[in-house]
Amino acid sequence: MCDFLERRACGRERGGVKTQRKYSWALAALLVSSPGLVAAQLPPDAPQSPVALQVEATGMALDERALRDAIVRELSLEAAPSDAPKLAVALRVVSGGDLTVTLVDDAGRDLSRSVAAPARAEEVPEVTALLVGNLARDEASGLLARLRRQEPAPEVAPAAAAEEPALEPQPELPLESANLSLFHPMTLRARADERRFAFELGLFYSRIGALSGVAIEAAGVGTVVGDADGLMLGSIGYIHGGRGEGVMIAGVFGVGGADLAGVSIAGAVLVEEGAVSGAQTAGVVNVAGGALEGAQIAGAVNIADSVNGAQTAGAFNMSRGELEGVQLSGALNLAERISGLQISLVNVGGDVDGLQLGVVNVARDVDGLQLGLVNVAREVDGVSLGLVPYSQRGRTQILSWYNTTLPFNVGVRFHTGALYVMPTFSFDPSSNQENVDGTYAPGLSLGYHLDIGRGFADLDVNSSNPSSGADYVESNLDLRYRLLGGYQVSAAFGVFLGGGVRHRVLDQNGSYDGNVKPELSVGIQLL
Repeated sequence: MCDFLERRACGRERGGVKTQRKYSWALAALLVSSPGLVAAQLPPDAPQSPVALQVEATGMALDERALRDAIVRELSLEAAPSDAPKLAVALRVVSGGDLTVTLVDDAGRDLSRSVAAPARAEEVPEVTALLVGNLARDEASGLLARLRRQEPAPEVAPAAAAEEPALEPQPELPLESANLSLFHPMTLRARADERRFAFELGLFYSRIGALSGVAIEAAGVGTVVGDADGLMLGSIGYIHGGRGEGVMIAGVFGVGGADLAGVSIAGAVLVEEGAVSGAQTAGVVNVAGGALEGAQIAGAVNIADSVNGAQTAGAFNMSRGELEGVQLSGALNLAERISGLQISLVNVGGDVDGLQLGVVNVARDVDGLQLGLVNVAREVDGVSLGLVPYSQRGRTQILSWYNTTLPFNVGVRFHTGALYVMPTFSFDPSSNQENVDGTYAPGLSLGYHLDIGRGFADLDVNSSNPSSGADYVESNLDLRYRLLGGYQVSAAFGVFLGGGVRHRVLDQNGSYDGNVKPELSVGIQLL
């Protein structure tokens, strides 16, 4: 009843507050009153009925008997005792206008409702009865109870009342031997979808109640309504509505309506609505609606609720919950939390307690290792190694310094805890016989930073590739080992001084040089 009324958007007033909604065809209006109010409103010639009806209609002729009868049927008042208080229903109907409803309950509260009037008079009895039933049950249940002749409820002994009937387990379908199916329901055994078989052989489409054994579909789709325990082979696909246990193999697709414990293999798509304990292997997509304990192997995509095991896909892996194990894909790995390993071009996780290895790694809090070109995290308690290892709660600084080999040097230093990574670029504009157009050298530093009050010390190693003019020679390699000391003048400005050695490992011809010379560095840091 409530669904019916909601679809027609009936309004309601409690404590004298009125709400109103209008629709293309109308609802009805009614009044359920206390006995005293009934006596004041009933016309003297009202027929003997459990319902006292008062109608005020403008521009519409209504059948009052049909209205009363519809209300009596709705409330099952056919056997109401003659001395019971009558149900008073007041209808005020204006054709093309409104219906107005007023209800006075036993506590004297007014409940009113106004809606658009119906277009036709014959619609009023049915809709009025439905609304009377709604209000009588929801708003005047005490009065409705008095309108009916109730038998006293039998007394229940305390001990008996405390005992609850035991729920009997649903009987399992008895196991039957075998069935042959051409295209369900054209089967050897009648009502095959209500039976459990040890062997099912189908041609195009089979449908059995349950399986405890082997089901083979030669050229179509095999379906088990309930649990499937054993081996299912479908040339095109298989479907089991209940739990699957064993081995499920399909040429194109497989679908399970509950948990799977075993192995499922399909040429294209596998979907299990429940958890998977075992393995899913599909040519394109694997989906586990619940937790995965085992492995998913797909040509393109693996999706599971949570993973305790491994996901391997050509493009994309997703664990909607925690990953305890390994995700390996060609493009993207996603996990809510990682206790294990992610390897892909892009890895995205929540908290990481393990390893993210990729070109781009993104995490919330890292208590492990991020290794990639770009690493992004909120906080790193482990290690983040990359060309750009950004930490929201870490520190990013810009440095500029002079050293005695290459006078102009700049770097951007990314701190993740005490460790830092700094991409660098150096330039010497001077010209000589070897360096006609000057020398430039891109590089990368890895170091350790120690704060000592407002002072600090840095120990780092830098690798760079010095080249001349427009010719970049990758075989040239310089290593620098430095120890620097500095002072933080303000929160955004510091100075440093130190030195070390430059070790030329390879020359421009790619042969070992072994040239070692000391260097002095002095510079500033910002931010």
